[in-house]
Amino acid sequence: MSSTISFLTEMGFSKLRAERAIVATNNQGVEPAMEWLLAHSEDMDTEVPSEVDSQPRLQLRPEADSAPTGASGVSETTTDTANTTDIAETGEAEKMKSLRCDDCGKLFTREIDVEAHAIKSGHQKFSESTEEVMPMTEEEKKESLRNIEEKIKKRREEREELEKKKQLENEKLRRKQGKEIISNKAR
Repeated sequence: MSSTISFLTEMGFSKLRAERAIVATNNQGVEPAMEWLLAHSEDMDTEVPSEVDSQPRLQLRPEADSAPTGASGVSETTTDTANTTDIAETGEAEKMKSLRCDDCGKLFTREIDVEAHAIKSGHQKFSESTEEVMPMTEEEKKESLRNIEEKIKKRREEREELEKKKQLENEKLRRKQGKEIISNKAR
C-alpha cells in the first residue's frame, strides 16, 4: 500500500488523495487508484478532513504585507486589527481568490492544497492573492493524462525488468542448490 501511495504522490497527487483513492478502490493497485483519482479530480470531498486537521497549519501573509519575515516565511510583525476592519467595511480591499507560493509562484484555491504543496516541496512562504486560479482546459487535462500514462508505462517496464532479473537470479540459485544436492547424494 505504501508503494502505491508513494507512486501516486510522485505523480503529483497529494498523499491524502492517494490514500483516499486506495481505500475507494479496495487497494487493488496503482491503475485503479489512478483511474479513481482522475475520475474524481474535481470533487472537493476527496480530501479526508480528520487527517488534514492533524497536520500543522501554515501561517499566511497578506500579499500587500511587506513586513520582514522569519525563516519560516511568517510575518514577524502584527497587523493592526482596526485598520483591517476599516478596509473591510469600506470595501477597499479586493477579495482574496487564491493563495500563492512565494517560492515558486504556484496558485492554490484551497488551504489543503497549500499544505500538501508545502509538505511535498518544502516551501514555507505563502501569501494571499487576488488572482483567480484558472481551471485546466481539456487540452491541459489530456496532456496531464498523457504524462501520467507515460509515467505508469515507464514504471511498469522498470518493474517488469526488475522482476525478470530477480527470476533469473532465483533460477541460478535453484540450479546451484540442485547441483549441491546431487553432489551430496553422490558422496
